Amino acid sequence: APSGIGKLDWKQRFGKDLAELQKELPPLPLAADTLTNRPDAADTLDQWMQTARQLRATRKEINGPQELTALMESSGVPTGEKEIADSKTQTRWLLGLALLVAFVGILNSMLMSVTERFREIGTMKCLGALDGFIIKLFLIESLFQGFVGTVIGVALGLLLGIAGAASSYNGFIWKMFPTSAIVWAFVFSLLVGVGLTVAGAVYPAWRAARMHPIEAMRVET
Repeated sequence: APSGIGKLDWKQRFGKDLAELQKELPPLPLAADTLTNRPDAADTLDQWMQTARQLRATRKEINGPQELTALMESSGVPTGEKEIADSKTQTRWLLGLALLVAFVGILNSMLMSVTERFREIGTMKCLGALDGFIIKLFLIESLFQGFVGTVIGVALGLLLGIAGAASSYNGFIWKMFPTSAIVWAFVFSLLVGVGLTVAGAVYPAWRAARMHPIEAMRVET
């Protein structure tokens, strides 16, 4: 080293030890001992490190889609056009079956609700409640139940989906997070959930409205 100039303090100059920098960056342009004995080259070395970090980030950004595709293939997620088309078809069938099961469950629960509230319905009709009022009462009740249930279901599904994707695809889930698609999916799911709940309550509400007050009052619940 030149007279009067000490050695380069890597920790003080760059915030990391030489060993840590060698793990983070590509091979140094000169030998580590040579650079340590050349503190006058610290500014040039700092620029080289910044350029190396930028190149590394750019390379990682360019190779991101290939790495994501490899992760998806290793997880069994379809990536080809034909595989994606087949997966969409299967998803539509599963979605239709799930909606059918949900509709039957809602219909059954609303029918049970009507059965358990025969006396209440009979009392309201004896007090002058019209058939339209009874139908509106059950439909509004199903509307609120569908809204709350759909919001809870969508929130839980979204959290589980994000957790699963984060564990499978590392940081790619945050770099390529489909915010707009998720917002539209949430709105669509909310409309479908509320609409399905109201549709499942139409027949039970009509049945409750058609009951005769005397028959409803005689039922023992």
